[in-house]
Amino acid sequence: ADSAERDVSGTEDLIMAECADENDGGEENDDLDTMEKNLEKAKEEKAELDKLNKLQGGGGAAPTENADSAERDGRSIFIGNVDFSCSVEELQELFNDCGEINAITIPVDKHTGRAKGFAYLEFAEKVVWADVFKMSF
Repeated sequence: ADSAERDVSGTEDLIMAECADENDGGEENDDLDTMEKNLEKAKEEKAELDKLNKLQGGGGAAPTENADSAERDGRSIFIGNVDFSCSVEELQELFNDCGEINAITIPVDKHTGRAKGFAYLEFAEKVVWADVFKMSF
């Protein structure tokens, strides 16, 4: 592996030396400066995309993200048989006594825009299931 690395390194040095001999350096420096600026711009764009991807929850999940997801799942409940006309506000009012609610999701059909008849609630703290099951609707 070391000899292969030396061969590649030696080849790069040889190419750079040949390029330097062919040019007086002016045009090459301009091209090199342009490439360095493009590289720096690409690195900045990649960093920004990585940041956005992380905020949106995309990309490969790191072990801590999996742990966060599992913890969030422990604070979430699935509600079935939700009336198609039910609103987020109505669900929040209904389940407010069970604890502080972080998020309510009512999935809708992408073609019709009509609710699918179920919902997900994410609470701020782990849910006391007994409180939820005591509720009568």
